[in-house]
Amino acid sequence: MGPLIRTLLNFLAARLEDTRMPDLVKLVISESRAHPSLGRLYLDNVIGAALPLFQSLIERGIASGEFRTVDAGLTVKCMVGPMLLGALWKSVFEPIGADPLDIEALAKHDGDLILRALQP
Repeated sequence: MGPLIRTLLNFLAARLEDTRMPDLVKLVISESRAHPSLGRLYLDNVIGAALPLFQSLIERGIASGEFRTVDAGLTVKCMVGPMLLGALWKSVFEPIGADPLDIEALAKHDGDLILRALQP
C-alpha cells in the first residue's frame, strides 16, 4: 500500500503545481459560508471521493500487517493536510510575496513521514 499512497500524494501534488486547483480550493473555502451549496458540492464530489480512497488503502495496509493499527480516517486527514496547506500557500501567500513552496517535495516528505509512522 505504501507505493500507492506515495503515487496518490505525488499525483495530487502535481495537480496543485500544474493546474489552477489551488485557486479553486481557495474559492471554495472563501465562498462556502455565503454559498454552502458550493462547499457541499466540493465536499461530496472531490473530498468525498478522495478521502475514502486513501482511507481504504490504509485499512488494507492495516489488514495485511503492512501498517500498524491506527485510526485510518484521522491518518488520511494527516496525509492530505499538507496538500491543503500547499494549495493555500500557492493561492494566498505566494501572490503576496511568500517564498514559493515546492509542493511535490512537500508531498514526498509527507509520504515519507506518514509511511514511517504507519510501520508496525
